[in-house]
Amino acid sequence: MSGTSILTRIRTLWPLGLVALLWPLRRLWKRTASTPRRFLVVQVAKIGDLVVTTGLFRAIKASVPDAHLTVMVLPETRDILQDEPEIDALLSWSPRELLSPRKRWGCWRTLARERFDACLLTTPNPQRLIDAFLARIPTVVSLVEVEKRCPTQTRLFEWLSPTLCTRVPYRQGNLVRAAYQELLPPLGLSPGDPSPRLNPCEESRQRTRSWYETHLADRNRPWIGLSPGAGNELKRWPTERFVALAHLLQEQNAQVLIVGSPADRSLADSILRSCPESIDACGAVPLRDLPAFLSHLDLFISVDTGPLYVASAVGVPVVDIVGPIDPDEQPPVEHPCEIVARSELDCFPCSHVFNTARSCHTGHLRCLHDTHPQEVLEAALRLLPSRS
Repeated sequence: MSGTSILTRIRTLWPLGLVALLWPLRRLWKRTASTPRRFLVVQVAKIGDLVVTTGLFRAIKASVPDAHLTVMVLPETRDILQDEPEIDALLSWSPRELLSPRKRWGCWRTLARERFDACLLTTPNPQRLIDAFLARIPTVVSLVEVEKRCPTQTRLFEWLSPTLCTRVPYRQGNLVRAAYQELLPPLGLSPGDPSPRLNPCEESRQRTRSWYETHLADRNRPWIGLSPGAGNELKRWPTERFVALAHLLQEQNAQVLIVGSPADRSLADSILRSCPESIDACGAVPLRDLPAFLSHLDLFISVDTGPLYVASAVGVPVVDIVGPIDPDEQPPVEHPCEIVARSELDCFPCSHVFNTARSCHTGHLRCLHDTHPQEVLEAALRLLPSRS
């Protein structure tokens, strides 16, 4: 083991010493409120998973209207929730920050000052479980994957969790947003509607409306967003397929917008060079304005990635090119949607919410390469009449 690996292991495991030291005192900070009032929800996954968790936020406030809800997220995703009315506070630390003993200690002090009654872990994670314990949060509830394929559901988590939290089982292939609702009954709360939903504020809508007025004059043509990027390379549809799809949509008199983050600039430029009639919307707005920006579209087409869930959560019909992803676990919400999947393949699906694949174990990636632009166009045309 290298010196760097040893140092990383020490930085990760030193809080266990504090857990052992404070273990005999754990009963002293148990509070006996009949119904919890101050909640911490930990969702430190990417944008799509964060959007899917919004149904849980609503259910907490529906069960306890005067609840104070804090959500712990990654720094790079927090802006997507800035305008959500159910959320009272946002906290964020990057995993790298929390390797620093000073930052980790500061995290515990911040959490402890909030005097949370309950912590809900949407992913089995030993470090966040330790954080909740050392912040003296009396009740912790965590999803636990039955198959134990989740990379963060380590032996350390399995050792700590029976004593430090209530375990809520999740079986691979089930609807994840419904599983989040099962975190509530152990707290004496009722599950609610799990559908993800985002609520852009009026100021954000106005800012994005101005962008459209500047760049798009013809409202008689349907506005269709294409998003070629994906944080996981395994989910990326070939760029030339997006180019062909953009041409097909333009033949249907659609106005095509190429949507993405600044990190998708090279992909967007490749499409724009081949489809100069398309509108460049890559990096057009900051993340906070993305829900409002996408809400103006008539249709959104993407692989299974964050902006797809944002578009669906603001009521835009979507076409989801799922690739290797299991659509039964985390499909778009109940607004009009079409899922394009190669479900006939023996290897489909190979990637799951709690066990994400990073490479194709068969080597052929047919789940994406066998998905053709004409098929996606037909799915898009089925949705366009449903947008009033």
